[in-house]
Amino acid sequence: MESPRSLVCAKCGAPLPAAAASVAVTCPFCSTTAVPVPRVVERVVERVVERVVVADDAAAAARPRCPRCRRPLEEVRSATRTAGVCTRCGGTWVDADTARALTQTDDPSFTQAVRRAVSVVRAVSLGERGEPVSCPICGAQARRVEVAGTVHVVDVCDAHGTWFDCDELTAFAEAFAERRAGTITDEDLAAVGVGGPGFLTRVFRALFS
Repeated sequence: MESPRSLVCAKCGAPLPAAAASVAVTCPFCSTTAVPVPRVVERVVERVVERVVVADDAAAAARPRCPRCRRPLEEVRSATRTAGVCTRCGGTWVDADTARALTQTDDPSFTQAVRRAVSVVRAVSLGERGEPVSCPICGAQARRVEVAGTVHVVDVCDAHGTWFDCDELTAFAEAFAERRAGTITDEDLAAVGVGGPGFLTRVFRALFS
């Protein structure tokens, strides 16, 4: 119930009709417009905000989680592909079709979209990179697979996709782009003690066979 003060004119103090509790009215004595106290509006806004927060929490709970930080992965889209990115450690999850496509075709818009989304707060140490991770989809332990021509090792779930720690997605895409362009050959890798003849082919098969 409105207080008596809310049903009097703020300018001249004259009594206002009962409707002043819910709608704007004009004072019959001084013609000042009086509006109701906005408590009802505030309650409605609070209920709307509450529904939005609950919906956002449910959506976050449904997203795959980073195998390093356990935070929900943020979805990142380019014109052609989708990835899940951890904005804490900078790791990226892509499905098997996307990982396979990156070995066959350059997609700079996709890798740039991932880089823009990453805001690293806690970099993954070399020791942590050496630890195995579980697939964000099924929870099975992923296989550790070396990326040819780099120091990186990615984590592969044969059924669902590949996990890349921070910067590994770029290194992965660039290694295969250079191989397709002919700037890195199996012989180049063998000369610096990496792999040997057919090494990139073996890596590709290890990832996707």
